[in-house]
Amino acid sequence: MAWLGLLALALSASTGALAKCLPMAGLQSGIIRVALPAEGSVRLTYLGHSSFLIETPGGVTAVTDYNGVNRPPTPPDIVTMNNAHGTHYTDFIRPEIDEVLRGWDPAGGMASHDLIFDDLRVWNVPTNVRQGTGTR
Repeated sequence: MAWLGLLALALSASTGALAKCLPMAGLQSGIIRVALPAEGSVRLTYLGHSSFLIETPGGVTAVTDYNGVNRPPTPPDIVTMNNAHGTHYTDFIRPEIDEVLRGWDPAGGMASHDLIFDDLRVWNVPTNVRQGTGTR
């Protein structure tokens, strides 16, 4: 499984899927201003559960931990999925989404991503949460 090189902390109203993944997924709806936007800055919006919308200064959009439920108003350019269980992925991808980066290789083996899409670079750090040795 893979955590992709996209991290966010900006929260907005959402009506997300029932979640047992805390602490983010258990937050109540609302807006928490963490900083005033500056010209050329990245905009981060909490969509719900564990999904964030990332908007670059150049207009590229990406959703982390895309599950098809917590979606932005318009389809993003890129979606990432960190692991293959019900609330963290979907096989129903809208055709308008250009890049789908799964945290696993559907053909088997380890997923490896390093993508540059205009002004956004997305890469992953492979991990394995399914076949661990009991330590994390």
